[in-house]
Amino acid sequence: MEVRIMSADNVTQIAGLEPTYSAREAAALLGRSFSWLDQHVRNGDFVLPDGTTIQPLRSPGGYRYFSIEMLKDIAKCCYRHHWFSFKELKSVFRELAMAVSSDIGDDEIPA
Repeated sequence: MEVRIMSADNVTQIAGLEPTYSAREAAALLGRSFSWLDQHVRNGDFVLPDGTTIQPLRSPGGYRYFSIEMLKDIAKCCYRHHWFSFKELKSVFRELAMAVSSDIGDDEIPA
C-alpha cells in the first residue's frame, strides 16, 4: 500500500481552513501600529473598490481576527487611499507571503 504524505497546504485546503491573525499580528504584518489598525477598523475606513467595508472576523469573546485575504484587501485599500506607497504595498505583500508560507509549513516563499 502506498502512503502519500500531504503538505500542510493540502490539509488546510481539504479542511476548508485558512490562517487568521489577531489585530496585533495583522498590524505588524501591515507594518503599522495596533492603534492605527484599530482606529481605521473602528472608523470603517477599509473598503473594497465596490464600497463594501472590510469587517474582521470576531471570536466569541469579541476579539478581531483577519484572514490573509482581508489583509490583502486592506493593503490594496491603503494604496488606493495613498496611505501606502507602492514600495510599502510590495513590502506588505511580501510579509503576507512569508506569513502564509510559515503557517502552512512551506519552506518556499511564493514569488
